Amino acid sequence: MANAFRFVLLSFLLVVAPAQEIAGTWFTTRGVLELEGKPDSLRGRYGDNCTLTGTAKGKELRFEAKEGQVTLEAKLTIDKSGHRFTGEWTTANGKGTWRGWRHDPAAEKGKAPSVAGFWRTGWGVLELEQQGNKLKGGIGSQGWTTVRGDLKGRTIELTYESALGNGTFQLDVDSDGKQAVGHATWAQGKGALQAQRLEGHARKVTPKPGAIVAGLGQNRLVYWLRAPKTWKPGQSLPLLVFLHGSNYCSKPYVETIGSSPLGDRYLVVGIDGERWDESSAPGDPRQNYTYANFMGKSTYEGYPNTHRESPALVAELLEELQKQHHCSRTFVGGHSQGGFLSWFFAMHYPDLVQGVFPMSSGMTMQCEPDVFADAALRSKQRNVAIAVVHGRNDDVVGFSQGEGTFRSCQEQAFPILRLFANEAGHAFIALPWIEAVQWLETMSGSDAAALAKAGRAALDEDHFRDVMAIVLRLRAIAPTDPVAKELAAKVDEYADGDAERFTKALAEPGDGAWIDDFLAFRDKFEFADRARDVMAKFATLRAEHEGPAKKLFDAARAKFNKGDRDGGWSTYAELVRDCWASSWAPRVKRWIADRK
Repeated sequence: MANAFRFVLLSFLLVVAPAQEIAGTWFTTRGVLELEGKPDSLRGRYGDNCTLTGTAKGKELRFEAKEGQVTLEAKLTIDKSGHRFTGEWTTANGKGTWRGWRHDPAAEKGKAPSVAGFWRTGWGVLELEQQGNKLKGGIGSQGWTTVRGDLKGRTIELTYESALGNGTFQLDVDSDGKQAVGHATWAQGKGALQAQRLEGHARKVTPKPGAIVAGLGQNRLVYWLRAPKTWKPGQSLPLLVFLHGSNYCSKPYVETIGSSPLGDRYLVVGIDGERWDESSAPGDPRQNYTYANFMGKSTYEGYPNTHRESPALVAELLEELQKQHHCSRTFVGGHSQGGFLSWFFAMHYPDLVQGVFPMSSGMTMQCEPDVFADAALRSKQRNVAIAVVHGRNDDVVGFSQGEGTFRSCQEQAFPILRLFANEAGHAFIALPWIEAVQWLETMSGSDAAALAKAGRAALDEDHFRDVMAIVLRLRAIAPTDPVAKELAAKVDEYADGDAERFTKALAEPGDGAWIDDFLAFRDKFEFADRARDVMAKFATLRAEHEGPAKKLFDAARAKFNKGDRDGGWSTYAELVRDCWASSWAPRVKRWIADRK
């Protein structure tokens, strides 16, 4: 498809000017295009020596190209300057916009605008200081790239220095000073560069009652903040932070959450990912987070420079906002891509949050509860309230992913844990996020009377795990409160019969036919006083099964990787049969059931 796009550009450009004037390098939203030829015989080269041919007539180019087995048709129009074009490509499977440009020497003679401030680019936010025609600043949120250069008319020329290498930027600014296009060069090559001015964004923004203000962290992450309509200067409120889905931004979520009952009692903050999708239309920025290679505090080894991906950057901004607004509590949620990211704050930065609510997401490997070795960190993780939110009819991120993260935390003894599920699909608005946040409020509260009331309500609804989480919190903040003792005793009454039954089963475990019933018991009563002894005995049995289970799991995966699917499933079945008390067995059993 990219081949055809560049061919379109080549054809059109040659029709509006002599070939020798447009031949050379063009920078486009599909990459770098090298042009040569005449209007009736056009040639182009891009990518890995891909070539294009076509013709142009007047100011309109029509062409046909092949992308493998796909036929592509397109039209392009070049502007009056002869240095920018736009057009549309079409295939049987869809269509899209195609834009391109090259440096316009006339821009260097134009009236010099003010370019100081912040610009959104595909390299991150560009921050410029301007004194006359001299420019300096930095780009990106990682903190390792500085820029310095000159403004020549409407052309910005910068050199950049980075821990990852040096290079140059050149941008032609539009006459209104709001957009710019150009290119970047680096040791290995060159590529297109676009910029959109960030208007209204400032550091240390002051909340406005009932309004959304745009801010920038010290690390140049963009965020949006809404205060309740009743907010007064100096008032301290908790933070409700939300992280957007892929190719989106956080402001619409802030608008929705802010207009809900939650907006009356929180500073609602949405934080945009540091990666801007350069195809975004002005006024509709689309962003993405990075975290695939961030290993943080897990036992995995990281790759060079990945320690400055989104988890670290968002954590920095959280600390900044907490100090600036004197926030006592912070909840972090996220939808889809943002939901995956929100897990990092429960697992890698538990000191920063009291609760998280990942929505319509799964969990990356570096957030799995069993990949952390530090005892103090593991203890802090288990003090975070976790509300997993997912729709059973999600056709983007399957419900099994959300449920799987919930069960992973169950297997690793997270006490403050709840799955909020309904029959919705992937859409944020239809999910029970208000209920999830209200539950986080309750479970992380410090008012003994409110906790006691919530504990009794949870007992009435048979949410025994919630009851014991409240008991544990009461014991920590109000050791002499009699309600904790009362609630714990009532939970023990419910747990007593099964606790005795499973104590006997563990004395003679046999083939583990009772394991599913035990795990259901554990999910409810793991933290009950009456279950303490039986849980200790089960931990001993699990430790015996864990090593052999891991070997069988790895052996199964090796077979799958070699294409031996039957052998892999057979080894999984062996794991479930022989290592039924291991932490691996429940998830493998679910996979086997889903396969059927």
